[in-house]
Amino acid sequence: MIAWGLWAVFAGLAADSILPETAVGISYAVGTLVAVTYIVVTRTVPTAVGYDGLFYAALAGVASAAGGIALHAALARGDAAIVTTISALYFVVAAVIAVVFLEESLQMTDTGGILLAGIAIALIAN
Repeated sequence: MIAWGLWAVFAGLAADSILPETAVGISYAVGTLVAVTYIVVTRTVPTAVGYDGLFYAALAGVASAAGGIALHAALARGDAAIVTTISALYFVVAAVIAVVFLEESLQMTDTGGILLAGIAIALIAN
C-alpha cells in the first residue's frame, strides 16, 4: 500500500509538468527495469511459460497502459486525492466483467460492497 500511495503522489506531480503519454512511458520503462532487475537478482526466471499466460499478460499490459494514460490525463485535470480514490475502485469493473463474461457469481456482501463503492464515487465527485 505504501508503494501504491507513493506512486499516486509521484504520478500527480508528473501530471503537472509532462504529457500523460510521456509520464506513462517513463513510468513503465523504469518499472520494467525494476522488474527485470528483481528477476535477475532473485533468480526467479520462469522455466515454463504457457501461451495463454503470455497472451493474458500482454492484454493486461495493454489495459494497464490505457488505464495509466487515462489516469495521468485525469490527474492533470483534477485533484490527485479524488482521482486516485476513484481509480482505486477499479475492482467494480473487474467484478462486473467477471459476472457478465466469466459466469462468476456475487454474494450479497459483494453486491453491497459494489453499491457502497458507487456511493463513494458519488460522494467524492461532489
